[in-house]
Amino acid sequence: MPQAIVTLQINSAYSDGTEIDTTVITKVAVPVPEEGTFERDEWEDEYLYPHTGAGRMGDSLKTVEITESSAFGLVGIVAEFGG
Repeated sequence: MPQAIVTLQINSAYSDGTEIDTTVITKVAVPVPEEGTFERDEWEDEYLYPHTGAGRMGDSLKTVEITESSAFGLVGIVAEFGG
């Protein structure tokens, strides 16, 4: 399966008001499934969600944005987890 190298900007916003921002460089499978599909949800769960751990427990909303990519069309993809 072809892959792209991407930079993820991750914001973890916790219910007590604490926010933690992290940046991760990783690989993702391409092409990315169409937005709004079950396949896209699975892709986000497999390739983006594992990088959202900020080492803190508690209710949070995690927002992941692809800010750089070696493949066309991935920059600007945003996924949210939790809430």
